[in-house]
Parts: sequence; structure tokens; C-alpha cells
Amino acid sequence: MSPWSEWSPCDPCSKLMYRSRSVEAFGQFKGLVCNQPLGDRRACQPDRVCEEQIRPQCSNTEFQCESGNCIKKRLQCNGDNDCGDFSDEDICEDVKRTPCGKHELELSELGRTAGYGINILGSDPRSNAFNNEFFNGLCNRVRDTNTLEYHRIPWNVATLNYATLADESFSKELYDDSSTLLKEVLQETKESLSLGFSFKFTTTEEVTNDATPSNFNLKFGKQKTENIKKLTEYSSVKHKTFMRVKGKVQLSTFRMRSRDLMLTETFQNDVAHLPVEYMKGEYFRFLEDYGTHYAISGRSGGEYELVYVINKETMTKKETGDKKALIDKVVTSVSGGTAATAAALKMKIEKSGVLDVGAYVEWAKSLINAPVLLHSQPEAIHSLIPLNMPHGNAKKENLERATKDYIAEYSVCKCQPCQNGGTVTLVDGQCLCLCPPQFEGLACQTLKTDLLRDVNIIQEGNWNCWSPWSTCSGSRRSRTRTCNTNGLTGASCKGETESTDYC
Repeated sequence: MSPWSEWSPCDPCSKLMYRSRSVEAFGQFKGLVCNQPLGDRRACQPDRVCEEQIRPQCSNTEFQCESGNCIKKRLQCNGDNDCGDFSDEDICEDVKRTPCGKHELELSELGRTAGYGINILGSDPRSNAFNNEFFNGLCNRVRDTNTLEYHRIPWNVATLNYATLADESFSKELYDDSSTLLKEVLQETKESLSLGFSFKFTTTEEVTNDATPSNFNLKFGKQKTENIKKLTEYSSVKHKTFMRVKGKVQLSTFRMRSRDLMLTETFQNDVAHLPVEYMKGEYFRFLEDYGTHYAISGRSGGEYELVYVINKETMTKKETGDKKALIDKVVTSVSGGTAATAAALKMKIEKSGVLDVGAYVEWAKSLINAPVLLHSQPEAIHSLIPLNMPHGNAKKENLERATKDYIAEYSVCKCQPCQNGGTVTLVDGQCLCLCPPQFEGLACQTLKTDLLRDVNIIQEGNWNCWSPWSTCSGSRRSRTRTCNTNGLTGASCKGETESTDYC
């Protein structure tokens, strides 16, 4: 870690001062794991007065909620909580005709959770930016193809389709080593393969005061990290082979509106409390709360994964009295569903080694109440910043900068290269080497058998981090990077040493 920066001046509105630090190199080869916060804050007494942030006045055709938000006057007294604090309904003696008439339709849970936050490095954001309980006076509805009941769709969701698809794919081949398996698991986890093998499943910045974390999301993020760590432990264990089984249940597809999205009061407050001056730690905290991106469209449901760790020596024997002796361990991951049904499914699998039908059915039934994002089209979170908010443009630019800094901060470029063609991977503040099948060890330095000694090996370096961008000249700017071949002979890196961009 770098030393802490100097404390910033005291912010007159938050009455806080800030400082930050950076990761200079991540732990590797049993070094320390770098998973500490990069931002810090403390209370202070400002020497200047906070400029009151006055929200835009509502027009003559709008009603001002107690929160200060403006809604159309036609939304008053319609039975919907359009303000979010019921201030549009509290003044009403009688409710006008409700948008759905005599039909009392429940909000679709798949619509309520649409617009999931996405962290491009892999962690699960702690909050959703969208107020998906706002309907804008409409009664858009969709029919659940399983229950045949109609549910109401929120304003933010342009389209929502129920389409239950169960997909189970059993691995056609066994994995002879954990590195090959890990590489495949991690590749499927990433939102963007262009970032290299850089992953951050665990949030490290403290939660903001207003954010409301989803405990299940945090547990699932921890579950992913623990499973990856379990698999890496087998990288130095001999006589093991692996079989992967994964299943997926898709419930719906959705697409968000492209304009006039309704954001939560919490999100707007958190944006309002962001410093106008760029403070890295505060903006990183915001990104871990809401995501570097959000899902403008996607598929939701649930998925599970089983990795069987098989004793190869037992498997090769002609006879074995105990079939369970073949399986040393089952590494299980369950995503989606209620906490109770997901935990029950996981426990049954780990206890018996097989997928329990009863537990699976209960888990699949619960997905309608607790879906997760299976696939998405991401959109940058900074695009949601209301530009009519005080300092909206400055904060949008700061968030755009923070997203780039966040990706650069947690980059595999801060790792040392692996030997013998190993793939350098950064997972939650620790650099790992995913070795080719014929090598093992922390740096892939050990040949598994002398029979492979004559195999031709291509040594691969690891790119160092990009230099800062040059000054803008002729509407262009550039940056460079070098290939890190530390400890390797005849190694090189694939890719370009220079990058250019418009400015």
C-alpha cells in the first residue's frame, strides 16, 4: 500500500475530510492480501458555510413531494405511492380511480429488482439505484406463465417477459487440474474479458450511511470468493481430478427505459452527498454501493454449480467398496432464491454429494421472489446522474473518472509474471498463477513429471500498468506500457505497447 494522502480540506456540507491511498503491488507467492479500504474519512469543523443545494422548483403542472421531488399533479390521489413517502396521497379525502381499476395487482418481483447494479470486476453491488415501485399512473401488466396470474410492471421497466427455461449442462470431460477449471470458471464470471484476469468479488470500502445492503448478495459474493479459494488450494495437490456440473433456471427477460427513469431517494441523496472535488475513496465507495454499471437489459433467474473433487487413485482401481471414497469434496455455489431454500439446497448437496430433487424444486419455486441477474447488457452508472442536480455535471465527470481509476486500481498489471506459461490472475487482492497442465507450484515453477521435460514451453510476461495519458495534442493523446519479464528468460507479452485516444 502507498502512504495515505494528506487530509482534504473540511467539506462544509458533510463536515467531513477525506484521504486516500493506492495499491502499489498485490500480494503474491504467499504474500499479504491487499483487501483494505483505500478511502478514509473523519469529522471536522468547516471554516466556511455550506451552500444550500436548492432543488429545481416544480412547474405549475407538478406536485412537490415532501422529499422535494416533483411529480405530475395527475398522479395525486390515485392510490399509488408516487412520491415514495405517501405525501401525494396523505392530502386526499377520497382516492380517485386507481390506474388498475378494481383489479388489485401485485408488483412483479422480477420488475422490482430490474436494473441490477453491476460491478465490472465481479462483486455484487449493495443497492439498486432505481425506484421500481413508481408506476407513473400506468397499469402496465404482465402474466406469469407459471401461475397464470397478472402482475404490475413498474414505470422504469419498458418490457418484461416471463419465459421459464431450465438448462442443465453436464461437463463432457473431466478436468485433470484445478487451474484449467479455475480459468474456465473465472472467464464465465467476468462482465468484460478485455480487463484481463482481474477480479474483485468482495467489497472493501465502507458502506455509505444511506445505502441499504442486500445481505444475500453480500453472502453470495463471499460464497464465490470462498469457492475460488477452495479450488486454488488443490493447485498443489496431486492425484485429483474434477468434474463440473452446472444448472440454470431463467425466469424472465427485461429491458429498462432509455429515458425519464425514476431513481430512489437514497440514490439521489448519496449523489448529493458526493464531494464536488474528486475524492477517490468516496467515489469508490459509491461504485461499490451501486455498481460501476447497471443492467439496461438482461435475463434473471437463478443458477447453481457443483464441482466434484475426485480421488484419481481410487477411481483407477477396478473395485472400490465405498462409492463415496471416489469423491473427496463437493464445492457448491447457489445463486438466487430465498436465503433459506438456497442454504437448504447447498447443505443437501454437500451432505450427500448429489442434487436433492426436493430441495431443488423448493429453491426453483423461490426464484420468483428472489431472482438474480444471469446475463446483462451493462450501461455506465454515471449516466444516471441527474444533470439538473446541483453540481450534477461535475459529479458525473468524477464518477466516470472513478470508474476508470477503480478498474486501474484493481488490475492484474500489479502482479508479477508466472513461470512456464502460467496465467497471472488477481482475485480479491491476491495474485495467483493458473498453471498449464504439466506444471504446478505457486509460480508454476515445478514440472509435474520428468516425462514432460522435452515439451516446448513459451514463457509469457505480464504487462505493467499503463502510464498516465499524455497531454492532448491535435485532438489525440497516448499512453504506453512495458512488458514485465521479471525472472523469466526469453519471455514476451501479447498486445500493444502504446494506446491512443481522442481528446
